[in-house]
Amino acid sequence: MRPIRILSDSSCDLPADEIQAHQIQVIPFYISFDKTHYQKEGVELSRDDFFKQLTGGIFPKTSVPTIEDYSNAFADSIEAGYDVICICITDAFSGSAQSAFNAASMTCEKYPGARVEVLNSRLATGAQGLLVLEACRMRDAGLSVDSIMDKLTILKDTARIQFTLDTLEYLQKGGRIGKVSAIAGSVLNIQPLIVLKDGELIPFGKARGRKRAMQKILEMFQDDVPSEDYASYRFGVEVGTCYEDGAIIQDQLESMLGRPVDVQYLPTGATIGTYTGPSALGICYIRRFETI
Repeated sequence: MRPIRILSDSSCDLPADEIQAHQIQVIPFYISFDKTHYQKEGVELSRDDFFKQLTGGIFPKTSVPTIEDYSNAFADSIEAGYDVICICITDAFSGSAQSAFNAASMTCEKYPGARVEVLNSRLATGAQGLLVLEACRMRDAGLSVDSIMDKLTILKDTARIQFTLDTLEYLQKGGRIGKVSAIAGSVLNIQPLIVLKDGELIPFGKARGRKRAMQKILEMFQDDVPSEDYASYRFGVEVGTCYEDGAIIQDQLESMLGRPVDVQYLPTGATIGTYTGPSALGICYIRRFETI
């Protein structure tokens, strides 16, 4: 059996140490602040520089990795002796998965016998990141490509991210408001509560003030995952630039779990941050692959 390389587009929002530790190859999205010059997320445009420009009042545009980006990455892996599994953001938000599917078809035509599998995760940001990490753990446990793909298809439906934002402005400007428009409003200090489920942003409700919104996130999690199932899940905390709030959520979540979270901070990157802004804060989780 050939070794397996795990790839993901950059919307997985995994911290650099996790990417390095698990030998994940990240295919970057493109970001532009002037609609002309596009920079690769995390390569040509750092996360800090992105949020500095974003909070300066300039609204960016995103562009998906190209078929060529994926084709080059797939070819490099095949030529190095690897089979490939590539995990992409939900197709409800982006054409990234379609670029990857097209590139996989071209790569397999060029390299007969090559194995390139692409998964539309139906997820984004931290939830997608946790799915990518489970793929890496399956690879390290010696599972085959077929077994990993079968388990990923099940696991992606167990992943959630439940989060809050200070404002829906960025979702509105980016055209990603969808069903969440039902909780839009101009009442002072009302914070939306949102769940990413089945590939879509689903409105959960509202909370008055940041503190109450943070408490509601924890309550949403408790309603979704019974305490007797905590051991069957991995958990992470998603943050934009609100690190103090992230630390509070993490402490409270760890008190509930009775153990440390699996990924301390899943940092909202430029692609997702374009639509959430700097205030994103949430809990994400997924079943452990060993439990399915």
